[in-house]
Amino acid sequence: MLLCIMGLGLIIGLVILLCQYVEQRELNQKDTEPVDEDCVHLMNTVYHRRVADIIAQTSLHPPPQAPAIERCPYESPYLVGNSTDVNLNITVDINDIIREHKDVRTGGEWKPDSCISRHRVAVIIPYRDRWNHLKVLLHYLIPTLKRQLIHFKIFVVEQYGNETFNKGRIMNAAFREALKVFDFQCVTFHDVDLVPEDDRNMYSCTEQPKHMSISIDKFQYTLPYQGLVGGVLMFRTDHFQLVNGYSNMYWGWGAEDDDMTTRILHRGLRVYRPPSNIARYKMVKHEGRKSSDVAVRMKLLRTAARRSKMEGLNNVQYKLISTQVHQLFTHFIVDVGHP
Repeated sequence: MLLCIMGLGLIIGLVILLCQYVEQRELNQKDTEPVDEDCVHLMNTVYHRRVADIIAQTSLHPPPQAPAIERCPYESPYLVGNSTDVNLNITVDINDIIREHKDVRTGGEWKPDSCISRHRVAVIIPYRDRWNHLKVLLHYLIPTLKRQLIHFKIFVVEQYGNETFNKGRIMNAAFREALKVFDFQCVTFHDVDLVPEDDRNMYSCTEQPKHMSISIDKFQYTLPYQGLVGGVLMFRTDHFQLVNGYSNMYWGWGAEDDDMTTRILHRGLRVYRPPSNIARYKMVKHEGRKSSDVAVRMKLLRTAARRSKMEGLNNVQYKLISTQVHQLFTHFIVDVGHP
């Protein structure tokens, strides 16, 4: 290619010199000796043909281009299926996880190098005082997501202070903050105490909201009731905005997930559930938390559909106290006030 261009430049230079020579001759001999027009015409013809040859040769040998990276396959070849070695009693050192996953970018982001992932997923983990649980979850979840060839980023959201927990508010806050730093197509809200057992349970977008944790060892791998969407729940980003996120009104543990079921159905969506033999999780044992008041909870649930447009993601009140960028996750600390 370079030689062709140099040859073309040489020919152009020669023609320019020839034209200057002919022009000078014309000035010197304008009244005494006629210009040999046939010679000039012949040289122009040779020039144009040579240029045409160079262009043709260049088009036959285009410059080399880097091969295009293809999209990842629908079914990853790295899946292993049900894992029998999930051990919730192991002692996990966070530095060991970091060393094992050096390819995870600071802030908890990873994507495959060999192909373009079909989905970008934000994993949001609501958190309070469960560091050991979080380490165990990261130990098992990160390899699962990598084998699935998911482009993911992990966000841990923690409620500031010691006020009564409001899971709905901090998840809404984390969603809004995550959008500022990661262009994701779908979001997974993931309880910190649930560890996946089967990597065929895909953390990828589906056309409907997906309840992923339908078979938990604590409940003998059965779904306690049909309306349950708690534990691990995935949305397309636009669907989470459509249902207006979680309710902000549930203080204490419980019921915000049942409210979400109403929001999903009220917007004409339905809950998709993977097969129970792969949507399996083990729950880390822990002490119970303060539950929300039953009477207040039931009153709120009865008005869930009516409230869904008025309160939720669109009016969540919070103050971002800090954003801490760790190697394996981005940590939001948010102040959501008090009851």
